[in-house]
Amino acid sequence: MKGILRILTLLGCCFMFSEADEEGESGVGLLKFGLITGGVLLRRKRAINKYEEILLSASQEDQNDCAKRLVCEISSLPPTAMSPEEIQIASAFNSNYLDISKATVEFELAAQIGKRVGLEQCLVIYKRCPHSKAKLMEIYKETNVEEE
Repeated sequence: MKGILRILTLLGCCFMFSEADEEGESGVGLLKFGLITGGVLLRRKRAINKYEEILLSASQEDQNDCAKRLVCEISSLPPTAMSPEEIQIASAFNSNYLDISKATVEFELAAQIGKRVGLEQCLVIYKRCPHSKAKLMEIYKETNVEEE
């Protein structure tokens, strides 16, 4: 669950960076919603559905595809080259097949592109994101979300 909360926080941060020239309020609102809801997910039966709803909202708000780019780039790495934080992100989208009926399909697709095609394709598909993996990981590492 800690990994999920950090990913949601990262998504919110990506929105703030991606939409810095716009209002950015949707990113901040989604970030707050994700963190609050994430804590509740530990105690709810429909946790997966709520998680998918949040990721669907995240995908819709992330107009520059920064979160998907990060998932793709991390997934292109061999597991032995991943940092602990990168392993957390990669494991959240570690399916070997795509279920196109799930709200998380865009993130799962990003992971598959990284795994199967590699970094170069990640950079082509998600080129709207102006931030490097290093910058996105810096945001992720600065996020301090504790498990309840």
